[in-house]
Amino acid sequence: MDVHVPLAITEGLRLRGVDVLTAQEVLRAQEWLSRTERFLADVWVVPFDAQAVQQFDRFAAYRGCEKWDARTY
Repeated sequence: MDVHVPLAITEGLRLRGVDVLTAQEVLRAQEWLSRTERFLADVWVVPFDAQAVQQFDRFAAYRGCEKWDARTY
């Protein structure tokens, strides 16, 4: 919906089940998508190799230390 459409019309359409987005909502969604893309570009994954498993097992005796395999979820 355009910025100049009154809020009452937008809300009335939503109450009737019409899927309506205002221009501001679209811009906000695009901004969130852009932020998410920038965030994901900065995220990197460390491979969990055999050496990491050995180091983890050494520290597993400490309380609260737990192994979690992301492949099982």
